[in-house]
Amino acid sequence: MYIDTYFTSLVDFPGNSMPLIGSFRPDLVALSIAIAIFGGWAGMMCLARAEKLTENNKGSGSLWKVAGGLAFGGAIWGMHFIGMLAFSLPCGISYDFLTTSISIVPAILASLTALFVVSQQRYNLHLRLIIGAVLMGAGIGTMHYVGMAAMRLPAILFL
Repeated sequence: MYIDTYFTSLVDFPGNSMPLIGSFRPDLVALSIAIAIFGGWAGMMCLARAEKLTENNKGSGSLWKVAGGLAFGGAIWGMHFIGMLAFSLPCGISYDFLTTSISIVPAILASLTALFVVSQQRYNLHLRLIIGAVLMGAGIGTMHYVGMAAMRLPAILFL
């Protein structure tokens, strides 16, 4: 494997170690993108249904928001994990089951919270969107790092 000397001069590799060159499977990358699109669509459709039902029955509207949060969070997690499965290294990669399973929790909690914040009509729309975006970003970042901690491979990860 050829490593550009420009790249290796940017990172201080410990000892005499060299970076591993990874590759992606395009079919899994496309599946990951499709899951993100359809999961986002499902989450927004659930939120739209919740907004219509909240006018008549607050309880059923909340259930649709929970369904939307589960769809959003599950899609975020699924997109990320399938994207990670699409990546391969010459040394092989495996994942700790428990840590991988726990990594879905921040995505779902952030999605649920963001949907409930965005749907609060008594606040300014821009404020709701900013708060919802920050919450989603924090949840996605947390999910990402928990998911990366689940990786098991004979290499040093620079996170």
